[in-house]
Order: sequence, then structure tokens, then C-alpha cells
Amino acid sequence: MREHPSVPAHVTIDLSAVTTAADLHAALRAGLDFPAWAGHTWDAVEDVVNRMIELPADVTFQGWSAAGAALPRDTLVLRRILDDYQSRHDGRAGYQTHFHYEG
Repeated sequence: MREHPSVPAHVTIDLSAVTTAADLHAALRAGLDFPAWAGHTWDAVEDVVNRMIELPADVTFQGWSAAGAALPRDTLVLRRILDDYQSRHDGRAGYQTHFHYEG
């Protein structure tokens, strides 16, 4: 069971219009409700995801292929951060998040 009932069970983050790293960060920040004061770097994203917010049980990224084509390095870094999160929390009740990368 999740600690905070206000965290939705599923979030879809639309990346179809993402063409810059700033766009990718903005979509991620909005979709996962990052604190306003959080930094705009991949290190900050990693800190927020791992230590500062509770993630939904399911997160779907729509438009992943297009974002990956436009920003191969940034999507690779994001994928590594999320894969690491999953590995660290695998099997921990209430902390399992499934990431889906579509289109």
C-alpha cells in the first residue's frame, strides 16, 4: 500500500512534443509533481525520484521513441535513473513502480 493516498496509481507523461532537454525535464517535473525548488539537472532528477517524492505504481511515457530520437543521451540517462530506481525497490512492498515506454 502506498503511503500517500494523494499519489495517483497511474500517471501518463506525454513526450510527443519534446524536442529539448528542457522540454523533457518540464514534462517529467509536471507528470511526477516534482517540488518547485528542485533543480533542473539529471542529478536533481535522480535525487527527487529516489528520495523526495513517492512515485505512482505505474508511469507510462507516451511518445518515448520520438523523444529518444530527438534526445538520445537525455532519454538514456532518464531510463538509467528509472531502471536503477526499479532495481533498488524491487520486491519492497508499497514501493514498486512499473515504467512503460510507449510509442
